[in-house]
Amino acid sequence: MDAPRPNILIFLVDEMQFDVTQPSSPCQMPALQKFAEEGVTFTRAFTPSPHCCPSRATLMTGVYPSRHGICNNVETDTAHQFGLNPGVRTFAQDLIRAGYRLSYAGKWHLSNEETPADRGWNEVTSFAKKIPRGHRQWAGRTAKPVVLDGPRAHGHMVRPGWGDQVINSGFVDDILQTHYYQNAVGPGIEELRRLTQEDDPWCLCISTDMGPKSVGVRALFEQYDPSTFDLPPNFHDKMEDKPNIYRRIREQVWGQLSLAEVREGMASYFANCSLEDCYFKRILQALEETGKADDTLVLFISDHGDYNFAHGLQYMGIPPFREAYHVPVVARWPGGLVAPGRTVDHLVSLSDIAPTLIELAGTTPEDAKSGRSLVPFLKNETPSNWRDDLFFQTNGNEVYYTQRIAMTDRYKYVYNAFDYDELYDLEKDSGELVNLIHPSRYPQPEPFAETPEQDVHPLPRIAPQLEPVRREMMSRIWAFAIQENDTIFSGFAPIAVATYGPMVGLEWMQGDRNAQT
Repeated sequence: MDAPRPNILIFLVDEMQFDVTQPSSPCQMPALQKFAEEGVTFTRAFTPSPHCCPSRATLMTGVYPSRHGICNNVETDTAHQFGLNPGVRTFAQDLIRAGYRLSYAGKWHLSNEETPADRGWNEVTSFAKKIPRGHRQWAGRTAKPVVLDGPRAHGHMVRPGWGDQVINSGFVDDILQTHYYQNAVGPGIEELRRLTQEDDPWCLCISTDMGPKSVGVRALFEQYDPSTFDLPPNFHDKMEDKPNIYRRIREQVWGQLSLAEVREGMASYFANCSLEDCYFKRILQALEETGKADDTLVLFISDHGDYNFAHGLQYMGIPPFREAYHVPVVARWPGGLVAPGRTVDHLVSLSDIAPTLIELAGTTPEDAKSGRSLVPFLKNETPSNWRDDLFFQTNGNEVYYTQRIAMTDRYKYVYNAFDYDELYDLEKDSGELVNLIHPSRYPQPEPFAETPEQDVHPLPRIAPQLEPVRREMMSRIWAFAIQENDTIFSGFAPIAVATYGPMVGLEWMQGDRNAQT
């Protein structure tokens, strides 16, 4: 692939799970499916965190949350911090150094200490720094009576003192009336037309919001018949072998709905995904009209997914299930992509986007990245020593649950610092229904027994054949934590409940893997 440096057009959407982009899904996304036929689809691309700000920060910086510092949403009083760690660079800075012009339209959600202009972007839409000042949501408010009166309204989940949660937030009659057409897509298209008149290469990011909570377009919702939907195969998971907080969320919030309302909620989600597809179609049409499509790498990316009622849940959060992490990443570049219409099935992270764009711009990053460039895949080549595992970091979406995850082709291991861990055999249990290492699955010793066992076994006890798996997966988690400067290493007994401590990670890094078995 010896094509000149491409222009770069990124369409960054919010909360779109990978599954809705597939032809087998009831969700209708014809523009994206045609686009995929002309490009390359990364079928196993994952976000490092199931949350907007950490995942967007990783996409822009190429490093994990433990290094860029954004662990949850930056517009809340409960944020760990409101901006990137000092010294952390974004790919924008490297592209500018390489001579690119940059423009940004729509949702930023990366920092409340900076706007895109602080990182070199031309701001197509208006941005403001909005650092929370603590309990601002209560300032000057007058209490309203919390009244439980009558039956639950259709499509509502009752939350006394909070306000009801609803399965959709209403509809408008035309795409042009939607907030993100007016504030991202429309202005972004006008900026695209301007950029293509210039001689310098350019990078344009058009970013939108969506999800079940978004106002949708009535006609897009009405094209779906909720009564025809199959519930997700893992919908009826009672999660009795999983942390209690998952079950509480399912039962206390979403479990209020009838099955008919669940299907309506799915239809609302599909309709908003279809809206993103309509946006994307207009963007691609505008690019074609400029005559620059062959010279432009277009990326369709979601920052994170949505359960869409997998395991009886919606949105995303601390439950570590695939639907919240598995995201679409699709690339098209007529003038440079080799063998379009392909899929790539290797494990890919959003941390790979920044090093990819920096390499395509003809330069090298000035800092170390967590991710690796995807350029070889665009050339229809497989990079040497490509990763055989992926890692995920979350500190709990504003409510602080420390959770770290390692995933290989075969297993997913979830280290929960707040409850028992989880292990899923992905080959046999793709729906993540059976936690193989929950204490209820194997006899446990009685605490404070008069005659404790003299031989040493890790706690909680699990089936002996799974012990090497648990140790290996925990070794991978600790090794990655060491590599990425993660701060989960306190050995204080009341909080250091990981079955294996970080020493197994050092063993793994030093190649003493025989010690693992």
